[in-house]
Parts: sequence; C-alpha cells; structure tokens
Amino acid sequence: MEYLIGHPEIKRGKVRIAFTPDEEIGRGADRFDVKKFSADFAYTIDGGGIGRYNMKLQCCQGKNYHTGAERASGSAKNRMKNSMLIAMELNSMLPSFETPEHTENYEGFYHLAELTGSVESTSMNYILRDHDKNRFDRKKELLIKIVDHLNLKYGQRTVKLIMVDQYYNMKEKIEPVFSMSTWPSKP
Repeated sequence: MEYLIGHPEIKRGKVRIAFTPDEEIGRGADRFDVKKFSADFAYTIDGGGIGRYNMKLQCCQGKNYHTGAERASGSAKNRMKNSMLIAMELNSMLPSFETPEHTENYEGFYHLAELTGSVESTSMNYILRDHDKNRFDRKKELLIKIVDHLNLKYGQRTVKLIMVDQYYNMKEKIEPVFSMSTWPSKP
C-alpha cells in the first residue's frame, strides 16, 4: 500500500483493503460482506506463496451393536460398522507423503486438520491445498474415487463427502482483466 500511495503515476482503480482472521478454517472470511466491500475482484494475500486452491471435506456413519459374546442376538459380528475404522481406512488410501509434514513450497497436500468420532459417527476435516488447478482437481477426484469405493464396500451413505472450496488462485481470474506484467517486480 505504501508503494501505491508513493507512486500515484501507477494507473489503477480504487484499492480497498480488508483483514479477516482464520481463513484456513472458514471462520472470519465466511462472514465477510462482499457487497459492502464493493470490489470488482479481490486477491488474497497470505503468509504463503502466490496462488492456492483450497477445500475442506467431512466424513462417516457407522452402526454399533452389543459387543458381548454372551448374547447371540446382540452380537456385533457381521453387523457392526465402526465409522472410526472406516475413517482410518479413508486416510490410509491417500498418498502418505502428500501431507504438510512432507511437502514444501508449491507442493500440494492433504492435511487432516481435525478428527472426532465414535463407532456411530466420525468427522474428518481435511484441508486440500495446491498451487496448480489441475493437480488440485486431481486431488479432489482421488477423494471422490476413495469415497465411492468405501460406499461400495460398506454401503451407500456410509461416507459422506462434503467439499467446500475455500479459495482459488486469483491470478487466473485477474490476468485476463489486468496484466500482472504492469506491476513492478519489486516495490
């Protein structure tokens, strides 16, 4: 902002700035009043590199039965469906070295950010991140295939995939309108 203020010769429209907390977890930015902000387009500036694709997802339903062997009618054998084990199976089907602890720079990842569960219900919140739209789309496609496989294996609606795209790389939206080459390389 100091650079733009100090260089009024740079042709530009009105510039607006907003700060929002906790954008990675969808709190803060989800309450942002876009109409009131009144901008034709916006660009997210974050601590990381330029351009990201991000999303979240949630999971799994199970069935609990009495586990005691003393009651044949209450036996869990061939009836119980432990949602936590299904969630663990889902996680094990993801590429093991595409996690934040194994990636850097522009390498994308699957980040298991939260896991809560019981036999009957488990919730897994992942952050998928990539800087390339094609690789990001492949990550989403892999998750869809895994969910389809698990639903075939354990019964439909066992795993419910809720994908919420958080933000995309704005560079591909801005470049057709405004050439990035007009910006100075270093302020």
